Parts: sequence; C-alpha cells; structure tokens
Amino acid sequence: MALSRALAMGLGFDSTSEGVFHPAVFAANSVPYSRRPPIDLLMKLVSESRRRATSYGTAGSFQFDLEPLPELLRQGTVERAHVAAEESTGERQEFAVCEVIDDSIREGIAAAFRLVRSYWPEIEREIRVTTTCLNIFVGSRVLGFADFKTHGLIFLRRDELDDPAVCAEGIIHEASHVRFNGLLASTPCLEADDGQLYTTPLREDPRPAFGLLHQLFVVARLGAWNRRIDSAEARCKAEWAAVKLDDARATVLGLPLTAAGRQIVTSLYCRK
Repeated sequence: MALSRALAMGLGFDSTSEGVFHPAVFAANSVPYSRRPPIDLLMKLVSESRRRATSYGTAGSFQFDLEPLPELLRQGTVERAHVAAEESTGERQEFAVCEVIDDSIREGIAAAFRLVRSYWPEIEREIRVTTTCLNIFVGSRVLGFADFKTHGLIFLRRDELDDPAVCAEGIIHEASHVRFNGLLASTPCLEADDGQLYTTPLREDPRPAFGLLHQLFVVARLGAWNRRIDSAEARCKAEWAAVKLDDARATVLGLPLTAAGRQIVTSLYCRK
C-alpha cells in the first residue's frame, strides 16, 4: 500500500486518488520521463479503466478492466514475459495482446467468475481487491503471466477462456502472483543472497529465491482450488500439487528466509 501510494504521488496524483492502486501507475513509473504520459492523460486513463471494471463487476463478473493497457505501459511487462518464456522453453514464444474485446471473451471470464465464486468465494473476494485489469493475448505456449511493474494486471491466453474451469484456474494462478508480489513488497521474506540461483522440483531451469517462493505460493493456491472441485481431473491436479509441494517446500526452506518468510512457507498446505 505504501509503495503504490508513493508511486502515485510521485507522478502527481493526490494521495486519496483512485489511481493509487492501478497498474498504469506502476507502469508509468517504469517509463523514461521523456516518454511518460502527461498526468492528466494518465488520470483520465485510470478513471475510465476503473469505470469499466466497476461496470463489469456490477454485471456479475470479476471487477476487471478488459481493455488492453496502452502499449507504452504494457511493453515492459510483455518483453519480460518473452524473456521468461524463452528461458523456460528454450525458444522464442511469439504472442500478441488482443486489442478488441468481444462478447466471447467477456462470457468466458464471466463463466469463470461464477465457478470461482461458487467453489471458493474467499479468493474471489481477494481477487476483486488485488487484481484490477485482465488483458488477453493469442499465440505461444505461454498460458498467462503477471509482473510487478504493472501490478494488478494479469494476462491470459485467449483459448484458455473457452473452458470455464481452465479459465478459473488461470485467473487464480496469475492473481496469486499479484497477491504474492504485494506480500513481498510489504513483508521482507528473504535475506540477501547475491542473486544466487536455485533448483526446484517445480521447474527445470534454476530460479532466483523469490521465484521459488512464487512457485510454492501459487502451486499451494492451485492445490487448494482443485481440492474444492468435485471431478477426477481436479483430484489428480490436487494430488500433483501436494506431491510437488512436499518436495518444493523442503527446497524453499533451505533458502535465506527471514522469520516472516519461514512462517509463510511453513503455513502453506503440504500433504505430509
């Protein structure tokens, strides 16, 4: 909260402005000053985005703004997603943000909302607070991504929206990254380790310590989600998450954790 308020005030927003917790505020602070949008234009963008999100929530879905963030503001996040995808898969992953939001996209997200609200209303309420924007993209093997530089914005692949269960899981996955980014910003969880990389049972490529923490947190959330769903596929996914968490948590407990970080890790669901 303190960080986002400081960023907003640094751009010229009043401390009580509705723009304090918007992804555009975080993104604008990452844009070189010479290219940064004028404050009046940024305030207008945030106000319109908030209005669209509220309208969508009133209509019975997540309070997301589905209009794509302007390219200048989303560019850094998309570029980092390209780099992360290439590091993970070993090849360049091409994808493009959808500029037009049609009824099928809205209906897919609304169906996912109904599923999440039915099976896990607590996390649906959390997502309403932490995640304000959702952008859709097409192409690549990447399923979704989120980034601290556009905090509050998540990206999902277009074809994930065709199945409400898949879409719901994708939203929970990416919104959990947003939630944990906020937690890391307010709660020191790691001691300095000079950027060391660590191996983890959850991915083949070595990851920095904060990446392992993210993996553990998100997989714990997905396991909790799938334990709530009454289907054979969900039960298999929940079992997979439990097995991975057993191994991954042992790895993460070997990281240079603060007392708060260790408390978070030990509180996450584990099968044993």
